[in-house]
Amino acid sequence: MAVETQVTSSPVQQVQQGIELYQLGEYQKAIALWKAALPSISTPQDRAIIINNLAKAYYQIGQFSQAISSWNDVITIYRNQQNPALAGVLIDQAQVYTDLGQQRRAISLLEEAKSLNPEPVIRAAALGALGNATESLGDYDQALTIHQESLEIARELNNNFYIATALNNLGTVYSQRSARYNYQAVAAESQGDDPTKLRQAAVADKEAAIKYFQETSQLSDGWLKIKALMNLNPLLIKSESPPKELIIKNWQEVRDILAKMPDSWKKVYALVNLTESELKFGADDGVTPLVSLQTALNVANKLGDPRSLSFALGSLGHFYEQSGDYNQAMELTRKAQLTAQEINAYDSLYLWEWQAGRILKATGDKKGAISSYYGAIASLQKIRDDLLLATQELQFDFRDQVEPIYRQLIGLLLESTPTQQTSETTNLQEVLDTLELLKLAELQNFFGDDCVSVDSSDSNNEGVLTGGNTALVYSIILEDRTEMILRSPDGTLSSYSIPIIKSELEQKINDLRYLLELRVTEQYLLPAQEIYELLIRPMEADLAAAEPDTIIFINDGALRKIPMTALYDGQDFLIQKYAIATTPSLTLTSTKSLDRSNLSVLGLALSVARPPFAPLSNVVTEVEKVTEILGGMNLINRPLAKP
Repeated sequence: MAVETQVTSSPVQQVQQGIELYQLGEYQKAIALWKAALPSISTPQDRAIIINNLAKAYYQIGQFSQAISSWNDVITIYRNQQNPALAGVLIDQAQVYTDLGQQRRAISLLEEAKSLNPEPVIRAAALGALGNATESLGDYDQALTIHQESLEIARELNNNFYIATALNNLGTVYSQRSARYNYQAVAAESQGDDPTKLRQAAVADKEAAIKYFQETSQLSDGWLKIKALMNLNPLLIKSESPPKELIIKNWQEVRDILAKMPDSWKKVYALVNLTESELKFGADDGVTPLVSLQTALNVANKLGDPRSLSFALGSLGHFYEQSGDYNQAMELTRKAQLTAQEINAYDSLYLWEWQAGRILKATGDKKGAISSYYGAIASLQKIRDDLLLATQELQFDFRDQVEPIYRQLIGLLLESTPTQQTSETTNLQEVLDTLELLKLAELQNFFGDDCVSVDSSDSNNEGVLTGGNTALVYSIILEDRTEMILRSPDGTLSSYSIPIIKSELEQKINDLRYLLELRVTEQYLLPAQEIYELLIRPMEADLAAAEPDTIIFINDGALRKIPMTALYDGQDFLIQKYAIATTPSLTLTSTKSLDRSNLSVLGLALSVARPPFAPLSNVVTEVEKVTEILGGMNLINRPLAKP
């Protein structure tokens, strides 16, 4: 964001001094001079130039609301004048909305900028910003198309800056799409599906991202080079044989560039991210993490930017948490929380509430820890409801930065829970409520958008689903154990702690899944009985006493891979004792009744071999019998027409 210099009215000296200070990174002083000069300037064109410069300075120090307001004034003037500079201002303002997670507002501004038919260099910038906003919404294919167009224009202009910008943007999209493929591969594998194609797509996209980031770093300097190298290193670290010397060299180059950059909110974030990355990787460049984090805090204090200040305080608190200095860690964490609360920065507030919960747990204050965890989840709900996908990093760090909050809270709640409770007691119900929130978050994260929603009228389905004589069985897989929770038909809640570590249980489940697919043998009976003994036997007496007709299983993690009907007690299968149903979540299960008076079926069946799949010899009979009962039509061994 370069400031404008074509001011023709007085006081020229103040305006020029402000420009010089801005270029030196003295944004606050530049703002003071421009605000002092503005009342003396009456020409709309010159006022617009100064206000535009003010907006850019506000952006640099993280005062986004003032930047947006100032750009609104400039946009009004330029629209009245039909000034061709309007497109550039729309692009700058759109960037702020993207940073705030308001991508749809940003896209609207950028589409308007494109419609003005700006000169090619401005069009390349508009396309780059539009691609970034589109990528943040998770539409990677469209984002790639937009960035490719921006790259073509930049190459036609032979403009190295915009070429490098487009290359970096392309690398970011490929990196994000690779992360999504990896996440979906893990999810597919946990369900027993073949993740091969997803993993192959993830690898291809990662290689493309590395290529684009390397090209960017060779063509660029300053902030763009910092971005490219910071984007490149995490991908290199995930390589089969990480090039440690190159990775450390890249980080050192980032540190050298940062030392020369003027103070800004971007510098705060870069210093913190650089330090945390080095610590995680185990790199030792001779500069202590504490010095870097303190530098970030000093910059944030100097800027007076609460968002970056909260980030610096919380990150420094995390450093002390890791070193075991809990008093210092809590003091800094509380300051980070307070600062984030003042500006409703829920995207960082949840991190500091979670951090406070961990510290309180480590110091023995379980009650305080539980309260902090609930606060973190409440902040996450605000993010997911109001700004879902505002930050793609949140989506792809789900297993590291979101899921553990729910599971750690569940663990805390279970630590002090009696093994049996009535429906009026709270702890087990709080566990189940937290588990339901986790399942909703998992599905929203997996699909990459907010297509998974819950009708408020269906938000409490236990009574409907358990009407009559139905029991609910929840499984919760924790790192050191698995918890089974039974809701009897009368509402009584009972919990059963299974002392088996997560990896061992997952291996047993994988063994059963594999053997179940070997249809010609009965080797699956032994692992089916073993899992029955682990999970069902402890609650067997309570189930028998409750005498349910149906058991609804709401399974967690790897347990979703196997049918509960296959569990075997040594004499009978579970399905021989009870009707069995499964659902991913109660809150995601609609209880609205289906009108069965006019049902018909579209039956799709494939009975012939499609390598590597063998023919399904009975599927035709099955489909024909269903349609015979309900009516409808069948498509057997016929491909569906492409849309």
